[in-house]
Amino acid sequence: MVTEDYIWLGNQSGLFRYDGQHAVNILDYTNSSSFTWVRSMHLENNYLYFSTGEGGFWRLEKDKFSLEKLNIKKPFTAQTWAMTKVGQLLYYSDKFGLFQYNLASDSNVKLEFDGTVTDLLKHQDTLIIAAKEGLYRYRDDKIVQLSMHAVIAVSSDQQAVTYIEKHPEHGLQLCQLKSMMCQAIDKQNILQIAPDRYEQGFWLLFKDGQLQYWQVGEKSAKQSYQVKLPSQFIYSMSQDKHGVLWFASNKGLYKYHPLHYRDLAIEYANQIELNYLMLAKHQEQVVVGTNGAGLYQFDTELQQAKPLAFNSSLSNYYQRQITGFASDNNTLFFSTFRGVYATNDMQTLERVDQSNHQALYVQMTQLKDLLFAFNESEGVEVYDINTRMHRHTLSVENNGLPTNEVLSVVQDKADRYWVSTAKGVVILDTLLSQARKLENMPTVSKSSSLHVMGDKVYIGTVGNGLYIFNTQGELLNHLLAGRVIFALTEFRDVLWVSTNMGLYQINMREDSASLVIGTDHWHVTDGIIPVGENLLVPTMQGVMQVPWFSQTPSNPKVTISEVISSSGSSLFSDDIQLVSSEELVTLNLAVLDFRNTINQRYRYRIDDGRWQEFNGSSLSLTGLSGGTHILQIQGTDSLGFWSNNEVFANIQVKPKWYWNDFSRFIYAALILLIAGAISWLIKIKAQAAFNAKQLLQGELLLKQKTYSLVKLSLRKIYQLSEQNDDLSALTKIRELSENALQQIALKNHQGMFDSLGTRSLETALPLLVNHLSDQYKCTIELNMDIDKDIQLNYEVQSDIYRALYELANLSIYEAQSSHVELTLRHYNGKIWLICHDDGESLTLLQKHVGVAVGIQLLKQIGEKYQSRIEFGRRKQNGNAITLAFVLNPSEP
Repeated sequence: MVTEDYIWLGNQSGLFRYDGQHAVNILDYTNSSSFTWVRSMHLENNYLYFSTGEGGFWRLEKDKFSLEKLNIKKPFTAQTWAMTKVGQLLYYSDKFGLFQYNLASDSNVKLEFDGTVTDLLKHQDTLIIAAKEGLYRYRDDKIVQLSMHAVIAVSSDQQAVTYIEKHPEHGLQLCQLKSMMCQAIDKQNILQIAPDRYEQGFWLLFKDGQLQYWQVGEKSAKQSYQVKLPSQFIYSMSQDKHGVLWFASNKGLYKYHPLHYRDLAIEYANQIELNYLMLAKHQEQVVVGTNGAGLYQFDTELQQAKPLAFNSSLSNYYQRQITGFASDNNTLFFSTFRGVYATNDMQTLERVDQSNHQALYVQMTQLKDLLFAFNESEGVEVYDINTRMHRHTLSVENNGLPTNEVLSVVQDKADRYWVSTAKGVVILDTLLSQARKLENMPTVSKSSSLHVMGDKVYIGTVGNGLYIFNTQGELLNHLLAGRVIFALTEFRDVLWVSTNMGLYQINMREDSASLVIGTDHWHVTDGIIPVGENLLVPTMQGVMQVPWFSQTPSNPKVTISEVISSSGSSLFSDDIQLVSSEELVTLNLAVLDFRNTINQRYRYRIDDGRWQEFNGSSLSLTGLSGGTHILQIQGTDSLGFWSNNEVFANIQVKPKWYWNDFSRFIYAALILLIAGAISWLIKIKAQAAFNAKQLLQGELLLKQKTYSLVKLSLRKIYQLSEQNDDLSALTKIRELSENALQQIALKNHQGMFDSLGTRSLETALPLLVNHLSDQYKCTIELNMDIDKDIQLNYEVQSDIYRALYELANLSIYEAQSSHVELTLRHYNGKIWLICHDDGESLTLLQKHVGVAVGIQLLKQIGEKYQSRIEFGRRKQNGNAITLAFVLNPSEP
């Protein structure tokens, strides 16, 4: 059974769904017990009803493959002949009679009908019964006979019921119930019958392989084809929505696409050398221009062509060679090799051009109210189509064309003229402007035809196919290489390309080309014209008639038939589960358009990425990262047009063990812990630096306070000393002196070694070395190399002392050094403080609080003297710390 999307096949192995590429047995994907010999099928909405030999009646939800057995009690050894559904009532027949099963109430009733049923059909909520005894209608619990002769096939649409009956005297007849009209079918040995999906007609397959199409009212078959039968055992024949006929035989499933192409032959009144034809449509009439026989008016209904009366006025062979057409209101214009003519009544001619008798007109076209006649020797003659007066001539002399041999002219949306010549394509802003060459056009391509669509210009060539430019002159694409392009015709948003190797369609949205099925041997000589439901195509073989419906983009459904992974094969669902990113998954695809699968192409993208085309109808993916991905797949129909009925799938890829949910939770916790630890260390370091700064600021404040108090006491002592005869003044001097000495003692921390106190460097440094050596049980060497004539004030000496103290403390206490060498040297205007030790690396110990405080103190002392502290490692292991004091900070 052929449905709107899939083809369903029943045999002794089960029920199969075929999508044009893959056949899937539903028994492989359902949990039901097996059944054999599917007998009858009926599809309604999304459910397929079918009967089996001994497995009963079933209902299948066709998209999800959900199978349900119906509760119909009957002898299943009886073969079901026919089945259909009207509303909630399922009708079926077998050798025991005609039955009605109510799906809502689960009740089964035998109808009062004694005939032998051959088919059951639904028509406008009415059951139509085809039987060997005639045609019947069942409605309102009544059976009414409509025909008295055996009915062997029946079909219906919304208007009428059409059937084939076997008349005892006239043989097979095609009849319509509404009009009660019948006509005899001349051949009797019918093998199979299939109703036509488009019109009230039937396809008849005869035993000799002849396939005929019959319609009510026709005296004979409308079309006839010869089919090579795979076998004489043809079980059924059905037609899909694209016109393809399917044959189920004992040797498998076969298809045949009956293309309704007709050769509309013309009997010429004059002899011609080449059957080079041109077509025009004028006032709903088809006019044929020939290559030497003049003009003919073509009757598409009678399939006859008769010469026009004025052909006799075209006195010689060259005047009867038609090269172009234009139609405006009541006037038909045409060009021949020897002139341009106009006719209003198809009887008389008027000469339009004023050229001499040697002129050679090779083409003609119309743009708005202008008529362009291509004179090979003089250029393009431009005429006003209303007054028929000459307006201008496009030529080498007037417009700077590369040659006067012009083959086509078009106008873009900016009203510029694109002119195709034998030496390239040029562009003119107006008819009077100078031509500028289209630079990107390959010089090897002689252009023959032009067409403008939106922002694109299509340029046909002689032997090098079709070039596509934008209106800015940039090359966008190149199609149909090696073809000679004769004409470009736009019809129903499709560009039809006439070539020496067939008729092509160009999808102008995608700029992709597809061959019209069955035309690869046609030499198409001019543009197509639409007439009714057909396209007329001029070829060297004659005028071919192509039904429009067979060339209509169908926008078919794209489906994933099957998903194959390491876990096995399964029917497609919205979610595809993969155990890892390394797993390979294969998707079998199909486009539900069975006309010509060779033209079908596929492309996919993941997570709105870039579209990627691939070969074949299977897509294999691997290496997807963990997580959820959205897969989008598109396909083309049999004409090469991309379908909008794309398919989506969610692919769930299980992440690696080190990136699953639990692992990511652990990673997040570790990150938080590390971030917390780093934050704590930064906070501790910042606190240590703050404490060191506070310590320095406190020491400086104490120094300033002591200095101020001592200075104040000395000033008062000096004042009191002038009163030497006053005993109270002497007492006051003694008190002030004792107070000053206490302030100095407090400032200098007598007995402590972290400040210079009242000592000089020469005195204090040896004491510091001895103190540290005794306290930490280590060896400390002191080297002083400062000239005696260098005078250092107390503040500088105090800072040098404190810096050396901190350096020694870092080396001994923090770096755990056993040997420390301190050097104080004057060189190049600077005082250098150098500390060498054999301890651990202070660079690695900077996170320690003590180290951080010591380094901060040294940095603040160094900034005061435009110096910076430098750390390094000695070759014999140990630290090398250097700090330089600039004695005069104002100097560079």
